[in-house]
Amino acid sequence: MRRNILPMAIALSAMYMSIAACNSTGQEKSDKDSISLQDTSGQQSSVAAADSVPFIIAENYFINNSVKDSIPAKITTRAIFDTYFGKASTMGTNGKPTPIDFDKEYVIALSHPTTNIKTEIIPVSLTQSDGKVVFNYKETQGDSLGFSIHPLLLLIVDNQFNGDLVLHKN
Repeated sequence: MRRNILPMAIALSAMYMSIAACNSTGQEKSDKDSISLQDTSGQQSSVAAADSVPFIIAENYFINNSVKDSIPAKITTRAIFDTYFGKASTMGTNGKPTPIDFDKEYVIALSHPTTNIKTEIIPVSLTQSDGKVVFNYKETQGDSLGFSIHPLLLLIVDNQFNGDLVLHKN
């Protein structure tokens, strides 16, 4: 009987960690009240709250295997979105794909080519000025993986913050 306790404890521990990982939330909103930006030269600057644009990071989507061309950076309709992305539901309360209402919102999509190196696309800031929406982001790379990934970042933005999209990689 004692021999069965250790494998059972390991299995329960692994199950608990899996459930905890599935329940973590990845949705974030940008902070409207205080924003500190780093421009592409590495200098820090302050931006008025009126210039910052709120966004939500869309979770639980993947790039369709049929996509061979580049993905548009700004997507304004469900039909175009569905040609590039699929839904990936996971276990837990936050396992459903983030809802997107294309009548009220649009999506900013950034992807990195398929790689076997851990790669993350991280939003730095989203601002609006002079009819342009400027998205600053950075990419980080980590360890080599034993499999391939297609890094993706999807931001959901309200249509009231519409304009020509400008992307800046820091």
